[in-house]
Amino acid sequence: MTAIRYQIVVMYMLLAANTLAALVAAWLAERTLFDHAHRLRPLPAEGTSP
Repeated sequence: MTAIRYQIVVMYMLLAANTLAALVAAWLAERTLFDHAHRLRPLPAEGTSP
């Protein structure tokens, strides 16, 4: 029974890590893609520096 509990704990740890990674990725994408007024920022043209 102990091994089963450890497996459940490990599965919840993996779930938490994946959830945290997805939230951080979404937060960084939101900061990159939207301005302070929640408008979509224009993408830079190819060959130009930002």
